[in-house]
Amino acid sequence: MKFLDFIPIAKKEKSSGRQIYTNYKIIQRTEKFKPEKSKSKINYSQILFFITIFLIIFLIYVFFYSSYFSIKNIDLIGNYNDLTVEYIQSINGKNIFRFGSRKIKKDIKEKLPIVKDVKVVVGFPNTLKIFINERESELIWETQGRKYLVDREGVVFTETEKTDIKIIRDEKNLPIKLGNKLVSSELISIIRSIEIKLPAILDEEIDHFGIGESLFVITVYTKNSKRIIFYTQVPLAYQLTVLDELIKKDKDNIKEYVDLRVEGYGFYK
Repeated sequence: MKFLDFIPIAKKEKSSGRQIYTNYKIIQRTEKFKPEKSKSKINYSQILFFITIFLIIFLIYVFFYSSYFSIKNIDLIGNYNDLTVEYIQSINGKNIFRFGSRKIKKDIKEKLPIVKDVKVVVGFPNTLKIFINERESELIWETQGRKYLVDREGVVFTETEKTDIKIIRDEKNLPIKLGNKLVSSELISIIRSIEIKLPAILDEEIDHFGIGESLFVITVYTKNSKRIIFYTQVPLAYQLTVLDELIKKDKDNIKEYVDLRVEGYGFYK
């Protein structure tokens, strides 16, 4: 763009005491070039957004899929059997975040009913320390021709072929599920007391125990095919006292059973 300036030439005329400039000369002036400002601007917020997304994806991969956090060392502590060891070995190589302490503890409890208590300590990046406490068998529960071990809390935890501990036969042959609580710990305690005290009173060995319609009724079967029927809602000490008196008085007349379900009385055949 050009501008026209009128600049006076140094030609002076005097008029009544003033200087008058005449003969103006036209001079061209060119404006200095100014570059236009760029209309496009860098969007830093979008760049930051994409960087954040990339970092999130990268961290997810590192923490949940990279081999750096794969379980490589497992320290198993406590009492355990081969099945427990086999399951623990299957954890090896799993991601320590995706297969963390809570999931390991939950899976062990669900898949290994024999485990009573479990504690998992995670050592990053790839180490586990697992404390195991397995259930101890208190009796054998027999139903549908199969035998299962039951602990002191009444929880059935594994199938067995053992016969060296007291056997409870389910006379209704109901199905069971491993890990379920079959009977109360109080009932287990009563059965244990009967097992200890009854042989001395009868002078006979116990063959097995039986439970039928009600868990309140326990039938003891002796090696001589006699039955002693107890009722768990009556104190065991009273029932054993009544039985002891009957045995002392009429032992030879007791051929089949003694029923102690009525408190203070014993009926026999």
